[in-house]
Amino acid sequence: MESEYVQEPEYDQEMHEQSSGLERVRPDGGGPAAKRRAIPGPKQDVLDNMRELVQYYKENTIESQRKAQAQAEENKRLLANLGNMQDQLSKMNDYMQENSEHNRELEKSKDTLLNHNQALCEQLRFAHGATEERTRNFTAFGQQMMAQQQQLYTALKAEKDRARELERVTAQKTDEAAALRTKLTNQALGQTPRRARAKIMNPAEMCNIGRKIPVIPFAPIPIPAAASSSDEDMANPPPTVSGNIDIAALAAELAKLGATFNSTPPKTGKKRRMSSKPVFEAIPDAIEKEWKASPLQHRDTIRRINDHQKVLRTVKEAKCGVENAEEFAMKTPPSVDEVRRCEEGHLTPHPDDFRLDFNPGYRASRWNSIVLGKIVDATIVAGNRTIVVPVPQEWLLEKLKGQLNRAQEAWARIQPRKNETPAEAMARANQYQEYRADYTRVLAAKTRKYDACEKTIIFLISLKSATKAPDLDAWKRILEMLKYLGHDGMSEEEEVEKVGAGGIRRYVFQVKVYVWRAEEVGKYLRLVDSMEDKIAVHQKRGNRPLPRERNGGQSISGAPKGLPACFYDATWIKKESEASPVFYEDLEVSEEAFYLLAASADMVE
Repeated sequence: MESEYVQEPEYDQEMHEQSSGLERVRPDGGGPAAKRRAIPGPKQDVLDNMRELVQYYKENTIESQRKAQAQAEENKRLLANLGNMQDQLSKMNDYMQENSEHNRELEKSKDTLLNHNQALCEQLRFAHGATEERTRNFTAFGQQMMAQQQQLYTALKAEKDRARELERVTAQKTDEAAALRTKLTNQALGQTPRRARAKIMNPAEMCNIGRKIPVIPFAPIPIPAAASSSDEDMANPPPTVSGNIDIAALAAELAKLGATFNSTPPKTGKKRRMSSKPVFEAIPDAIEKEWKASPLQHRDTIRRINDHQKVLRTVKEAKCGVENAEEFAMKTPPSVDEVRRCEEGHLTPHPDDFRLDFNPGYRASRWNSIVLGKIVDATIVAGNRTIVVPVPQEWLLEKLKGQLNRAQEAWARIQPRKNETPAEAMARANQYQEYRADYTRVLAAKTRKYDACEKTIIFLISLKSATKAPDLDAWKRILEMLKYLGHDGMSEEEEVEKVGAGGIRRYVFQVKVYVWRAEEVGKYLRLVDSMEDKIAVHQKRGNRPLPRERNGGQSISGAPKGLPACFYDATWIKKESEASPVFYEDLEVSEEAFYLLAASADMVE
């Protein structure tokens, strides 16, 4: 509540002076009281004291009024707080009433739950007794079932063993049936089978085969003496056929032509085909000269090279973490700063760091020289444990430099070019890999084809030279034709699976036709294929021979350049020359005089 305050009237000094008999002094100092004030007296002191009291009371009054107003404001605030507290108290009373009702309901629920739990306990005690009885029954039944399952498992295992044996026998019989069907099909189609594994024959076996090989009734067209590069046998008439075969002469002829044979039947087994690439092609001249002058035989030298190459490959795979040059594409080379510091002599690769520098100038990189040197040292240490004959360190280093070039090409192939995304670069690299795989496959097939034809012709020349056959010169001319053609002139063959009558699946070699090759050349090569089957002695081990079909379509491989004109198809040259005036010039047809066999191509079939 606000306290009532009554304001007192202001103190009137003039009125006080009049009532007290004092005269006011004018502001200018005049007046009747001026003389009296000049001289202090008791009245003046009383008057000053009264003035001070009046001023004091006036200030107290103002302070009291201010405090009264502050007290009034405080009272108002307290009254408001009191109202709020009363409201809260009312709400708390309502909440307590609600809680009381809820507690009463909880008490009722508690009693209900207690009763329900007691009922459940009674039911559980009853069910526990029944469960124990069922458990005992199930245990006895389970033991009985386990005994029966053990018996069934034993019987099933025996059935599986019998089934596997039947499957093995069935597969064996199926293979035999497929082989018989393939043989019958090949005989029906009249196809020349693909030669499987053949062993090297001795002279006695050659004699037996010599009586089965027919004589082709034509001779080569003589080459003019000015352009001839053959031996004197080309000008001599063919000798007559001898009734008896001189095995010593046959062996001498084979030795002249480089054929390998044994006087006794050799042991059968896997024979590794030697590469036609020169053995010392990648070896420096000084090392090659030293190795050739060594007392080691040629075969021992090749074995020595192969052993060290195997150790070098194993060490490189272990140190660099790759199996081939293509895997270097995914490796991260050292940074440009690391290579620069290494060139300046401020940095050396860590002993366990075998990263290779593929940046420009990698061939003369000091970083690569150090890394390759570590690989060479590790190879020498590993080779000393298994190989008795040491290998020159320079040869190992040259081999590694060749592999470094292939690794850099693989790494640079996936690097994005200008305005090319990494995904596009990877797609381009994958496309190149597919092309490279196809090219390698075709080249390997052509190489195998060329080697087989060469061995067949050399064998026939040796045999016919020993038997004084009249077609010896013809086979020599065919060998010259094969040398001109080389690997690129061989037909492309592709192994495909075909489904015949009755759902019989078989594999065949489909031969693709060369549109650029003269028909006479193809007939002579087919003649060599037929002779290859006649002289081959197939072993039971290894892959089965596959038939060859000449319906594989046209080959997309380009024609080899620099062959004599008689090797090319005249219609094809005319057609291509009409499309491109410089085609004949680009083909670089050789002006060397070369003639095929006499005009008896129809007799070759």
